[in-house]
Amino acid sequence: MTSHHDPQATEPTTDQRPQQRSSPGWEWRPASGHESQPLAEWWVEQAVVKVVAVIARRAHRRGDTRTFQRMLAVSLAGADAEKAAARSDQDDHA
Repeated sequence: MTSHHDPQATEPTTDQRPQQRSSPGWEWRPASGHESQPLAEWWVEQAVVKVVAVIARRAHRRGDTRTFQRMLAVSLAGADAEKAAARSDQDDHA
């Protein structure tokens, strides 16, 4: 008995990962449904989030509460700004 293999069942969907295209600054819609943004901007945001997390984690290990609290504030401010942007985008579509 032969089995039918569906290649789409095992491959990630295109909205879960960025695709490479030849034109710079093309628009990509994240899986979360937020507004489109240039790919370069999205990668920069992801890098900043990771750097802030690393700095906070290292400060916490060293017992440097001042740096840890600053990085936590930066992280929370970024999350609040993202929520506000999502709300604004929803209001624009309403």
